[in-house]
Amino acid sequence: MELLAMLVLALIQAKDVRHAALAERCSGNAQTSSVIRKIERFFDKHPLCPLDVARLVLALLPDANWEGVGY
Repeated sequence: MELLAMLVLALIQAKDVRHAALAERCSGNAQTSSVIRKIERFFDKHPLCPLDVARLVLALLPDANWEGVGY
């Protein structure tokens, strides 16, 4: 859970999804290469399901006001 929270904060700060960019923003004394490997192991053990990602993105989008759009 700690690594996931760190990755979310790194994503916000880096505005980048590359492991190296995220690793540079993770706190601690570990070398960047070690943090990259830790991130890789995390996603190997906990792969992202595209459907879950899509649900999350849609849930975070603001509600659309479709009145007068003409659909």
